[in-house]
Amino acid sequence: MSKTVLSLENLGELDGGRAAGIINAALKQAVADLDDRGDDLKARKVTIVVEMEKSENSGHVFATVKAKTSLPEYKTGGTLAEFKQLPRGGGVALLFQPLSPHDPDQEPLPEIEEAARK
Repeated sequence: MSKTVLSLENLGELDGGRAAGIINAALKQAVADLDDRGDDLKARKVTIVVEMEKSENSGHVFATVKAKTSLPEYKTGGTLAEFKQLPRGGGVALLFQPLSPHDPDQEPLPEIEEAARK
């Protein structure tokens, strides 16, 4: 095969085609995350970096390709808790209701609480 001028059209051919593999993997990760939790309406970013270093004496250039996916952080909806003063100077703790994350005062039904322990 003859030598090729490096361009956007053949960037994926660097390192024997491995550049296309890592770029496609980063794209696939971003698309999968959009499908999974894209309702948050936040952007997923794929950054492709081409690094080129000139050799000191040979006149050659060493090129590498990097691909990075930037995804929004994972975040829960939140849980409401209340302060509880511990006895004998033991400090303060937070109490929450595991079966009702938005109401720490919610009393669970006994049968639900028992099922949750199992």
